[in-house]
Amino acid sequence: MLGFKLADIDSPAIKVERKYIDMILGQPILNKSEFIEQLTHNSFIVQIPHIRGRLQNRLDALLSVFEQKHFLDESGSIKEYNHSIDFPEVRRILDVLHTEGVDPARRKEIEDEIEAWRLIEGGNRNDFERFRLQIEQKDRQIEQERAEKERILAAMEAQQKELEELKKLLGR
Repeated sequence: MLGFKLADIDSPAIKVERKYIDMILGQPILNKSEFIEQLTHNSFIVQIPHIRGRLQNRLDALLSVFEQKHFLDESGSIKEYNHSIDFPEVRRILDVLHTEGVDPARRKEIEDEIEAWRLIEGGNRNDFERFRLQIEQKDRQIEQERAEKERILAAMEAQQKELEELKKLLGR
């Protein structure tokens, strides 16, 4: 499964047997892709960005689950499936994905993974630097708070000592 588009090939699902076939339309693809040509084996290639939610056959229905639309949250971890479910394979996939999505611990893992991939794929060094600076700032804040608490504790201990000495002087 590719998260990017191959130049000159518009089909979401391609079967490669040294010849290209649009698996949705069942027609040969005459254009050649340098990427595919460099592969040395028969393969199936799915171009996720080309999945359009058209439901012409069972393969279209299965691929529609991975269509990159209809997300309900900013992280892209919750999705509404807006197509009719005519095939049991699609129902099974959706049931598994639903089960994974409603478990809070698993959902947190998924969201963390999505965020990690977003940072990696985006190659956004600014995010890494911003997080590093935030961590350093929090570390300084924690250290300042710890030092302040130690100062207050030392002052309280000194006051406690003074009170004990005053009690001794007063004969208590």
